[in-house]
Amino acid sequence: MRQWTDAIKQYDYLKSKTDVHLVKYEDLIMNTNKALLSISDFLEIEFHRDFENFYQKVPDVSQYKKEFHRKLFKPIDSSSIGQWENILDTTEQELIMSKISPLLQRFNYEL
Repeated sequence: MRQWTDAIKQYDYLKSKTDVHLVKYEDLIMNTNKALLSISDFLEIEFHRDFENFYQKVPDVSQYKKEFHRKLFKPIDSSSIGQWENILDTTEQELIMSKISPLLQRFNYEL
Protein backbone atom coordinates (compact mmCIF):
# COMPACT_ATOMS: atom_id res chain seq x y z
CA MET A 1 0.00 0.00 0.00
CA ARG A 2 2.83 2.38 0.85
CA GLN A 3 4.40 1.85 -2.56
CA TRP A 4 1.14 2.83 -4.23
CA THR A 5 0.63 5.95 -2.09
CA ASP A 6 4.27 6.94 -2.64
CA ALA A 7 3.73 6.64 -6.39
CA ILE A 8 0.73 8.98 -6.12
CA LYS A 9 2.82 11.51 -4.20
CA GLN A 10 5.51 11.33 -6.89
CA TYR A 11 2.86 11.78 -9.58
CA ASP A 12 1.47 14.85 -7.79
CA TYR A 13 4.95 16.31 -7.43
CA LEU A 14 5.81 15.78 -11.09
CA LYS A 15 2.44 17.12 -12.21
CA SER A 16 3.11 20.32 -10.28
CA LYS A 17 6.44 20.76 -12.11
CA THR A 18 5.76 19.66 -15.68
CA ASP A 19 3.27 18.10 -18.08
CA VAL A 20 2.40 14.58 -17.04
CA HIS A 21 0.33 12.01 -18.85
CA LEU A 22 -1.29 9.47 -16.56
CA VAL A 23 -1.99 5.98 -17.85
CA LYS A 24 -3.50 3.55 -15.41
CA TYR A 25 -2.01 0.07 -15.46
CA GLU A 26 -5.43 -1.48 -16.03
CA ASP A 27 -6.01 0.73 -19.07
CA LEU A 28 -2.62 -0.17 -20.50
CA ILE A 29 -3.36 -3.87 -20.07
CA MET A 30 -7.02 -3.98 -21.08
CA ASN A 31 -6.88 -1.36 -23.89
CA THR A 32 -3.26 -1.55 -24.92
CA ASN A 33 -3.46 0.10 -28.34
CA LYS A 34 -5.65 2.94 -27.07
CA ALA A 35 -3.27 3.57 -24.15
CA LEU A 36 -0.19 3.43 -26.38
CA LEU A 37 -1.83 5.80 -28.85
CA SER A 38 -2.54 8.28 -26.06
CA ILE A 39 1.08 8.03 -24.91
CA SER A 40 2.31 8.58 -28.47
CA ASP A 41 0.06 11.61 -28.84
CA PHE A 42 1.29 13.05 -25.54
CA LEU A 43 4.94 12.54 -26.53
CA GLU A 44 4.21 13.80 -30.04
CA ILE A 45 5.70 10.73 -31.65
CA GLU A 46 4.29 8.50 -34.33
CA PHE A 47 2.35 5.51 -33.08
CA HIS A 48 3.64 2.16 -34.32
CA ARG A 49 1.76 -1.10 -34.10
CA ASP A 50 5.12 -2.59 -33.06
CA PHE A 51 4.74 -0.91 -29.66
CA GLU A 52 2.57 -3.73 -28.40
CA ASN A 53 5.25 -6.24 -29.42
CA PHE A 54 7.81 -4.67 -27.09
CA TYR A 55 8.55 -8.05 -25.51
CA GLN A 56 10.18 -9.21 -28.73
CA LYS A 57 12.73 -6.40 -28.49
CA VAL A 58 13.71 -6.39 -24.81
CA PRO A 59 17.50 -6.51 -24.67
CA ASP A 60 18.89 -9.64 -23.10
CA VAL A 61 20.86 -7.97 -20.33
CA SER A 62 21.55 -9.04 -16.77
CA GLN A 63 19.40 -6.31 -15.21
CA TYR A 64 16.30 -8.06 -16.58
CA LYS A 65 16.98 -11.46 -15.00
CA LYS A 66 15.03 -11.01 -11.76
CA GLU A 67 11.77 -12.87 -11.15
CA PHE A 68 9.64 -9.72 -11.42
CA HIS A 69 11.05 -9.09 -14.93
CA ARG A 70 9.77 -12.39 -16.33
CA LYS A 71 6.75 -10.78 -18.01
CA LEU A 72 8.95 -8.35 -19.95
CA PHE A 73 9.62 -11.17 -22.39
CA LYS A 74 5.95 -12.08 -22.92
CA PRO A 75 2.91 -10.44 -24.51
CA ILE A 76 0.75 -8.26 -22.29
CA ASP A 77 -1.82 -10.20 -20.30
CA SER A 78 -4.37 -9.31 -17.66
CA SER A 79 -3.53 -12.03 -15.13
CA SER A 80 -2.21 -9.64 -12.49
CA ILE A 81 -5.19 -7.26 -12.52
CA GLY A 82 -7.16 -7.67 -9.30
CA GLN A 83 -4.69 -10.23 -7.98
CA TRP A 84 -4.59 -8.47 -4.62
CA GLU A 85 -8.17 -9.61 -3.97
CA ASN A 86 -7.05 -13.24 -4.16
CA ILE A 87 -3.95 -12.72 -2.02
CA LEU A 88 -5.40 -10.67 0.84
CA ASP A 89 -8.11 -11.80 3.21
CA THR A 90 -11.29 -9.75 3.75
CA THR A 91 -9.94 -7.94 6.82
CA GLU A 92 -6.78 -6.89 4.98
CA GLN A 93 -8.81 -5.75 1.97
CA GLU A 94 -11.11 -3.65 4.16
CA LEU A 95 -8.15 -2.05 5.93
CA ILE A 96 -6.49 -1.14 2.65
CA MET A 97 -9.70 0.16 1.13
CA SER A 98 -10.32 2.36 4.17
CA LYS A 99 -6.92 3.95 3.66
CA ILE A 100 -6.87 4.40 -0.12
CA SER A 101 -10.53 4.89 -1.11
CA PRO A 102 -10.11 8.66 -1.62
CA LEU A 103 -7.18 8.03 -3.97
CA LEU A 104 -9.07 5.34 -5.85
CA GLN A 105 -11.99 7.72 -6.36
CA ARG A 106 -9.65 10.49 -7.45
CA PHE A 107 -8.33 8.28 -10.25
CA ASN A 108 -11.76 6.91 -11.20
CA TYR A 109 -11.34 3.41 -9.88
CA GLU A 110 -14.50 1.50 -9.05
CA LEU A 111 -14.95 0.85 -5.35
